[in-house]
Amino acid sequence: MKTIILHIGHTKTGSSYIQSSLSLSGDSLKKEGVVYPWHKNFNSARLGNMTWGNLKTAKLVTTVKKMSKKLKNNQRLLFSNEIFFEEFFNHIDSFKLIRSAGFSIKIVLYIRNPYEHAQSHYSQLVKGAGHTGSFSEYLMKYDTPMHVKRILEMEGDAFDEIKIINYSKHRGRLLETFAESIEVTQQALVVPHKKIVNRSMTESELELQLIFNKHYRNGKANTIGINLCNELPFILSEGVAVQKDVVEKFLETINLEVEKVNSLICPSEQYVYDNISEINCPTYDKSEGNLTFSKEQIEVIVSSLKFLKKPKNKCTYQNFKKLLANKFFHK
Repeated sequence: MKTIILHIGHTKTGSSYIQSSLSLSGDSLKKEGVVYPWHKNFNSARLGNMTWGNLKTAKLVTTVKKMSKKLKNNQRLLFSNEIFFEEFFNHIDSFKLIRSAGFSIKIVLYIRNPYEHAQSHYSQLVKGAGHTGSFSEYLMKYDTPMHVKRILEMEGDAFDEIKIINYSKHRGRLLETFAESIEVTQQALVVPHKKIVNRSMTESELELQLIFNKHYRNGKANTIGINLCNELPFILSEGVAVQKDVVEKFLETINLEVEKVNSLICPSEQYVYDNISEINCPTYDKSEGNLTFSKEQIEVIVSSLKFLKKPKNKCTYQNFKKLLANKFFHK
């Protein structure tokens, strides 16, 4: 039986770094029986930039059909795209169709301890998706461990096998754990020249990006945050500022869910329960406006401005008439 390996993230668990390595490792992987199909974004991935892997999720079935004709002997197909995690239940029919065609599906899923992941993922949403909401609002809606649980419960129905790896426990040995999960030697994975890929933003970078997002909707200003993280990868990211009581409420809820998910995961990869005494909750007084940037950061920010189009909420004549018609405006 032919095997398809799907690396589905999830977000902020080293996917871009793994994909950077995979884009450099095609030949060595093939020697060990794994085919990682070429994709046009490989050049960017090889430079250590943020990418989304080697497959658009909507093209899974057609790509498998095309590539299956080229497979030799016991070669396995490997695809990587963390969007599969978010869209997982939209692709159940595709998974079943692929399995009915004689393939087995192995899922590789990296998880991350909840509060640590929540901070990093929130930063990613602000940086890459134009998010404008507060971190407190985001925490109240955070449900990644529950989504992991729902996927785990599909084993045997939508896929044949799943390998869970806790990024929080293995961040220093990502390539080693990934090689083990796809059953190749560590030497088959080329180490990228850029050691840090898709870092989180500093608090000042985050606040700046939030301001741009409010004026440039739908992620139109994301070149600023993306360029900062791509061009200055070694700047240390910081925790997202939030009130301690908000974190306490979050932990009270999420730790109950973590207990349910851990019952489905092997002990070595289980979530670690977050404790408020061990969490650093940075404070930040936005009213003071004390944002801090180095000369290098300012140069990247300024050079990124040329990619911005005019904001959608500019004051046109039509918009001004609507503003005048708003009764609250006259108050």
